[in-house]
Amino acid sequence: MTVQDCRDARSDSGHLFTCSACRLEARIAGAWKELPRPETQEDCFVPKAEFVQTVVRSVARDRARRVRARLALAAAAALLFFFFAGTGHETAGTTSDVAEGSYTALVAPNVLDGLIPN
Repeated sequence: MTVQDCRDARSDSGHLFTCSACRLEARIAGAWKELPRPETQEDCFVPKAEFVQTVVRSVARDRARRVRARLALAAAAALLFFFFAGTGHETAGTTSDVAEGSYTALVAPNVLDGLIPN
């Protein structure tokens, strides 16, 4: 039998002896009322000023470190992007120069050949 099925008057003290569901509910409610409030058990703790200053300095250093790391990553990403964008632009512009340079190398002798002794 559940609490919803109980149709007897719950205010009757004799009902608690016969209905186990209502007895369980009454015991749980009584146990909750007997528990002390958390505010009464906790002591008021005041931290030392040195501890607070140390924590604040540590948090500030951590924030500064994270900002430096983010800036370094952003700069690395920007350099990488500009490098690839510049390389792609340079490669697209030099396709005709490569063919002319290869024909020139076939016709003209290499300048460095005269400097190497036999």
